[in-house]
Amino acid sequence: MYVFSRSTIAALGKQFDALPAAVSMAERVSGIIGIDVSVFTTRFGGPLGTVTWTMLVDSMEQVQANTDKLMADAGYVEALDGMNGLFMAPAEDTLGRFVTPPIDAVTSRFYGITRASMADGQFGPAVEFGVKMADYLAKAQNTQASFVKAGYGGFADVAWIIAFDSAADVDAFDNFQMSDPGYHALVDGAAGLFAPNSGHTSLVEKLN
Repeated sequence: MYVFSRSTIAALGKQFDALPAAVSMAERVSGIIGIDVSVFTTRFGGPLGTVTWTMLVDSMEQVQANTDKLMADAGYVEALDGMNGLFMAPAEDTLGRFVTPPIDAVTSRFYGITRASMADGQFGPAVEFGVKMADYLAKAQNTQASFVKAGYGGFADVAWIIAFDSAADVDAFDNFQMSDPGYHALVDGAAGLFAPNSGHTSLVEKLN
């Protein structure tokens, strides 16, 4: 299972137009391809106004089939043209492969994303650690957490995704990271598995 993502940034002064347009486009695309499309905006850890559309797919073949359906739909092409001027950055597509089971239903309000790059010669142990960490976070926080390996872009890039139903849950997770001995032991065991200074965290909010 893969997660396909498309990201861009709302133009300055156009955020209140761009975000509703992004949600409307997700609804249109879902209707054409028959797959739920989620829309997120970055709250912390990225440029203000960043918009990301995501969907779960089984393969690259399915991604291409979805693209073909959209390109053949006149209403989609017209709606896409109508979004000109709302965004100020070229859209960037990514495809990540779930190493753990994917998040079943994208229904939480917030999602924390932690990215890193595996160190040379440590891919096997780093993936093993990534799976253990995702499993530990899911059980400790009673939520959904997944570990993803990038399919394109940085060859060694990985990410953890954890769901939060509320801002209070985000606060609770921050406190957990500072105080949980089991979490600290896992992090200490990751020494040398990831490239120095490659870690990056962000928080996104679901819009639809």
